[in-house]
Amino acid sequence: MQPPSGQMILRLFLVPFLIVAVLVGLYLLGNLFFGKSGRARSAEAYLRDLDNANPDIRWRAASDLSQQLPRSPEMAASAAFALALAERLEAALTESATAEREFAARGSSLSPAEREAKLNKDLAPNRNLIMYLAACLGNFSVPVGAPLLQQMAVQTDGMESEALAERRGRALFALAVLGENLKRYDTLSEADQLRIDEELAAAREGQAKTAKLVSNYLAARRAGKADSLGVAQTLQQCSEDDNPYLRELTALASNFWNGTGREQTMIEEFLVKLAHDDGRGEDQLEERQARNPDSKRTRAISKRTGFQVQANANLALARRGSPKVRLDLLSELLDPDTLRKIFVIRQLGRGREAGSEEPNEALILITVTSAVRAAADLRKARPELPLDAIQRQLETLAEDRNPSLATEAKKALTVFRSRS
Repeated sequence: MQPPSGQMILRLFLVPFLIVAVLVGLYLLGNLFFGKSGRARSAEAYLRDLDNANPDIRWRAASDLSQQLPRSPEMAASAAFALALAERLEAALTESATAEREFAARGSSLSPAEREAKLNKDLAPNRNLIMYLAACLGNFSVPVGAPLLQQMAVQTDGMESEALAERRGRALFALAVLGENLKRYDTLSEADQLRIDEELAAAREGQAKTAKLVSNYLAARRAGKADSLGVAQTLQQCSEDDNPYLRELTALASNFWNGTGREQTMIEEFLVKLAHDDGRGEDQLEERQARNPDSKRTRAISKRTGFQVQANANLALARRGSPKVRLDLLSELLDPDTLRKIFVIRQLGRGREAGSEEPNEALILITVTSAVRAAADLRKARPELPLDAIQRQLETLAEDRNPSLATEAKKALTVFRSRS
């Protein structure tokens, strides 16, 4: 079973849906008011809009491009275009740094009206531009954006904490998508790969360092000897963060990056730690969610401390074929009844139903489906592991009332039985 495509990542792993909700919502809002739906632009046209003096035009162009790139393999295979976008992302990060530091230092002393005005005038345009340019760089099949995305993922100061956590999360997600999209590079023709090499070689002075790094990486990848472009070290650093959301996304991204033997060992070691995550930081994350005006009526809750990070890390271990996977946890992830006691939707507010809970069936289905596929990958890589109990669970799931889940379980059983 192949890992999911970039567009399918969120449906196959335990990842909060906030990123996609915001991206799609803003994209549709931009289409509603500015009428760009359905009109694909050229790379040159996008770059003109990204250089426009109007900040709203810049970030909306980046938003539109983040939607077009996954549907345009030719554009996504342009190293020259990726270098141009990386240059603009770096410029936006540099341009916004002073304003972000000042706001982080004195934002709490501003009145709500002053704070809102400064956010909208001085910070929001560049924040939006950076968000979408990062998403764009994750959608290329050449990893030009990897250095900048890593820089964003490990940033620990210079912004207010909540905005910084959001930016770091988006960078980690973009790295996950980029790791998956690199498979598209492997399928390119020799002529296209040569064109990419030529575009990298022709990079002008400000882009030369990144171009050389990427060129060397792609040459090693073609020879089957690539490292991780430093991503393994970035993920290792993020795996130790106090923010559980960032640890969760770190586990997600680990599904899509490989490297040297040393780097593979590094990734496995921090995933093993995350598979026993202690849940630190969940209280602070709960406080942030409570302040979110969009979560006043209901909230998705994990009733076991550290479970979401543990689950993501264990699925990554299984997909990587690690013998250190927690089979007990994998078994739980294959059991819908167990998950119904852990993943719930809690009613908030003060009404009669306040505090009541019901199983988060959508998340449970995603979790079990992910676990089914991870079990098949583990069986392929480690047929020597004692997976008889896992196979029996798959046999039960093959009779599930949900047809898509039953189909996935049957596919996984084909792998198990072929290796019995």
